[in-house]
Amino acid sequence: MRNFLYLILAVVIFTSCQSCKKEQNLPTVATSQIYNVKNNSVISGGKILDDGNATIIACGLCYGSTSNLTITNEKTTETELIDNTFFSTILNLEAGKTYYLRAYATNRIGTSYGEAVSFQTSGANTSVTTLEATNVQFAIATFNGSVTTDNDQTTISFIYGENENNLDQSISVNTPSKSATTYSVNAVIPNLKDNTTYYFAIKAVNNCGAVIGETKSFKTLDGHLNDIDGNVYKLVGIGNQIWMAENLKVTHYNDGTEIPNVTDTQEWGGLTSGAYCDYDNNPENSATYGRLYNAYSVWTEKLAPAGWHVPSDAEWSELFNFVNRDGGALKETGLTHWVSPNTGATNSSGFNALPNGGRPRYLGETTYKYDHIGYAAMWWASDKDSSSPIISNGAYLKFVSRNNTNIYDNWIMAGTNGFGIRLIKDE
Repeated sequence: MRNFLYLILAVVIFTSCQSCKKEQNLPTVATSQIYNVKNNSVISGGKILDDGNATIIACGLCYGSTSNLTITNEKTTETELIDNTFFSTILNLEAGKTYYLRAYATNRIGTSYGEAVSFQTSGANTSVTTLEATNVQFAIATFNGSVTTDNDQTTISFIYGENENNLDQSISVNTPSKSATTYSVNAVIPNLKDNTTYYFAIKAVNNCGAVIGETKSFKTLDGHLNDIDGNVYKLVGIGNQIWMAENLKVTHYNDGTEIPNVTDTQEWGGLTSGAYCDYDNNPENSATYGRLYNAYSVWTEKLAPAGWHVPSDAEWSELFNFVNRDGGALKETGLTHWVSPNTGATNSSGFNALPNGGRPRYLGETTYKYDHIGYAAMWWASDKDSSSPIISNGAYLKFVSRNNTNIYDNWIMAGTNGFGIRLIKDE
């Protein structure tokens, strides 16, 4: 009887202990917020809301290109929980691609998952467009392009060269602060060859790689002008005008007629028709400074090659206004040709004014004499002016001086004086 009672007691005790054990279930896990999305990585995590009355033996993130993710997909595995929360960094993603991720947690019963969330890595949307070159001149052009990117680390440049298949030169562009995903960029390219075809394209580089836009082309202007004698002149673009960058040397009109070279002072002063001379009657001076012409030669309208002309007073004024009436912007720098001090000379316009001097006769004097070489650069305007009560056949003289940055442009001189000539291209 006693043994029977012991058996009943044991059964009761065993049954009671079994009923004390909690039922074990799958864990419950929530996917945490996604943050710090980059072009090839992302950070997220999860929180264990309920371990299912069993020890968590694995947790992390599973991820891939579809939303129905399981631990058979790519996954991370974390071993550390802080307040039942874990974090994972997913690496080696492709830039600009849409991915899904969700948290998982595993206990002895099995694996459960949090909600699947999507994200897109940065950088893949970088695109570039090469736009047409602008401000194309003899030795300079402006490259233009647009960039669309969501990658702050994108660097931008233009690549260019004379061979369409070998863009072997480059210039970097200062990338503006990214306030929008699309912005325009440009770069001024100096030191190009004149009359030359160039090819260029915009290029963007970031951690995703390099993107190069369509190749565009342009041709620089012919930077030289030939006169009827075969003299070759450099050209310069200033504002909307194209000028000769040196003084005229021609000895024939554009119809082939010879321009008289008058060396005698008295003969020069009595002319009423076109003529030229060399400063001090020395042709070597003309090789550097150009020749001196009286205004009668200008009024023939036959000094310039086709498509060119002697500039008018208004065209000179446009030039002077463009350089803010800074004579220094017109003058050649240094003292190779100018007598010191050549104040304020920068030649920033490229006009390259040399102190050619002239063959003037001033009021109160009786002879025409060579004067001002090294001291002043002097040119005619084409306008004929008879408004002066003293000068019946006058024209406007334009000049800049060695000792200041003034521009003198309202002097009316008799047409018998001799000064230099610059030509300007027809519009």
